[in-house]
Amino acid sequence: RFLPPHAAAGSFKPVSAHVNYHPEKEDRMVDIARRYNEGHLDALDRWNSGEGLRDASGGGTCVGKIGMGPHEDVHRLRDGEATAERRLAAGVAASKAWQWNGVEGVRFGKDGALTLEQPIEAGGATEGVWGKVDNQWRKHDTLWAELGGKQYLLVFLRHNWSFVAIRCADEWITYGQHVAPIPERMLY
Repeated sequence: RFLPPHAAAGSFKPVSAHVNYHPEKEDRMVDIARRYNEGHLDALDRWNSGEGLRDASGGGTCVGKIGMGPHEDVHRLRDGEATAERRLAAGVAASKAWQWNGVEGVRFGKDGALTLEQPIEAGGATEGVWGKVDNQWRKHDTLWAELGGKQYLLVFLRHNWSFVAIRCADEWITYGQHVAPIPERMLY
């Protein structure tokens, strides 16, 4: 469902479907059956990739996305949150050399300011905010960002100082990384 439209999408049937750890598992399973057994191609469109239904308001928050519970508090980085206890936030804020979606000059400020030399998408913003994700599943490897009213989850890979960014409104995926040279220590 998350792949670009493909000519064979309407006739594709998976061998198996795994639905686990979702409070709404039964409803999801019914929609999976509607999609693949009854041919309703839009049957899964209402669901998040995480918990709960997709945000139909158009607000595009990260609530309910990959490991984010339905009542999570995401916020701009606050004083004292980029500390040794929060190694990811501290490492990202201390390093000034990042690129995102091919755009260099991305800066994660220690005050929670996010600045880009150019937008990561046409018509996008060059200023925003960022902060830590504070839940049991994502607190060590994920940061939250907002650019031009669009929220993103940034899932970091500690060995190669890179991240996968998921735009929460539509799950558009982009990539970012530390600009060379990559430090020899792990990011977090």
